Amino acid sequence: GPSKLLAGLLRRGVDGDVARAAVRELTTGHEDSLAENAARRYLARSGRVGRAGLARRLDRLGFPTGVVLRVLRRFGDELSGP
Repeated sequence: GPSKLLAGLLRRGVDGDVARAAVRELTTGHEDSLAENAARRYLARSGRVGRAGLARRLDRLGFPTGVVLRVLRRFGDELSGP
């Protein structure tokens, strides 16, 4: 997700303004599809998980709450339990 990508760049010593611009350019308008791809990979590895488990995973990957909620709605039928 965008925040995790930014944190990784900053940790590696990339200038803050440059890192933010790069992350913005790479992710703006693509957050939902990036999160959906991450969710598909997680579900394929983990089998059926609940909404809370997928939400935690996407949050740890740095996706904003709004994106996580949209992905949870899209994957609703594939998720087990709460």
